[in-house]
Amino acid sequence: MEALDELQYARKEIASLTRLDGKVEIVDFAFEDEKGNLIGVRQNKENELELIARDGCNQSAIETIDKVKQTYARLKILDEVQRKGYKQVKEEILPDGSIRLVVEKW
Repeated sequence: MEALDELQYARKEIASLTRLDGKVEIVDFAFEDEKGNLIGVRQNKENELELIARDGCNQSAIETIDKVKQTYARLKILDEVQRKGYKQVKEEILPDGSIRLVVEKW
């Protein structure tokens, strides 16, 4: 997953993740963020990726999941606009944490 590489989160090859509430989740792999949150990744029946935090209520784990989702979305958008003949000319992180991308036709 390219978003994990960009955020410098290393994959851990594990098959299951035991949450702090004792529930065992089947995952394809996991990663650990800089705060020690272990987050599992699996592909569901709709071929969508699900991110599952070991401690689902932990605010820093939720923030990491949001950061991974945002990075993934940004990379998908950039890939798609490049395929359509555009190039990125500007990227700005707004005060609310959202990202504004400016692209132009080559």
